Amino acid sequence: MPCEEYERLKSGYKSEMRQYAQFTYSENRQLLGTSDRKSKQIAKAAMERAALKSKEMMWHRATCEACQKEA
Repeated sequence: MPCEEYERLKSGYKSEMRQYAQFTYSENRQLLGTSDRKSKQIAKAAMERAALKSKEMMWHRATCEACQKEA
């Protein structure tokens, strides 16, 4: 099982992906009451943050002794 830090990063990644999904689908945008332009901006920012979290997760797995033992 990965360490607590990895789990924290993973949780953050999943959160960003959920936000991306919320603002990507038109049905959700209508429920949230945001314009298409604003929704696209929010979705893009969430995807960028998710990409950063993914990189942090990979870096962490490569450098964390506890995570390396699990691999």
